[in-house]
Amino acid sequence: TKVSAAALSLDRTWLAAAGEDNFVEVFALDARTSRQLSLPDGHFPNSLAFDAQSDRLAVGIRVRDQQATFSKEMDGVV
Repeated sequence: TKVSAAALSLDRTWLAAAGEDNFVEVFALDARTSRQLSLPDGHFPNSLAFDAQSDRLAVGIRVRDQQATFSKEMDGVV
């Protein structure tokens, strides 16, 4: 999967990456471990940002109609 969005925490301990799938991968760089955050069907991440304390990750999401015969974005949320 291609990476479409990425964010590095200010303290450089976390890296988050998202592609065209409905999940976000968060990597703990000091422990070399990762965790996958799954989003509901039809919800796709398009932007990522850590807060100033590196405690929280904001994920901008595109909501698409999965039944549409063409790409139809219905909403966007954070």
